[in-house]
Amino acid sequence: MNHRCFYPCFALALLLTGCAQNLSAPAPMEAQVHERPPLIIVRGVRPPTPADEAFRDISRYPELSESALLNELAQLESVTQTSPYIDLRRLVLLWILGKPETTARLEVLMNQLGNHPDAGISAIVAVLGRSGALQRRSSDRTAQLEAKLVDAQRRIDQLGAKIQALKALEKDLLSRPELKGDTATGNPSPR
Repeated sequence: MNHRCFYPCFALALLLTGCAQNLSAPAPMEAQVHERPPLIIVRGVRPPTPADEAFRDISRYPELSESALLNELAQLESVTQTSPYIDLRRLVLLWILGKPETTARLEVLMNQLGNHPDAGISAIVAVLGRSGALQRRSSDRTAQLEAKLVDAQRRIDQLGAKIQALKALEKDLLSRPELKGDTATGNPSPR
């Protein structure tokens, strides 16, 4: 066997075997799906902020008795540190207690907290301010009505005293003997 002939024959055999195979359409490539790992949401509990604690405390104040409110105020007064949230608690406590002697203190706290950058604080202070203005107008109107009532009662008493004086005068005039006479004819009796 000649090597010269072997290589071309071998190439021809390979070529013919390749042509003899039934070539079908190439198998479709499967789409590669990149699976993401499942999304895990961890809902951790964040520690409460001073604002959260203040608003939680403020929301429970209306349910407390006056003595409990006074105790809460005393606890806040004993706190040496100062913060807007502590001042807000003081403001709401003083507001709920509504003592007239604390009006000046309320005004000071409202002025301090009125323009605070925290929207929650400034909103609460604004609501308390509007409510305070309404209460002042209402109490002024009530005071005016009470003054009118006292004045009307005084007039009624004065008129009642005048009526009693007129009745006494009439009784005195009717009881005098010189005016007694013939009441049927309207002629007084001679003297």
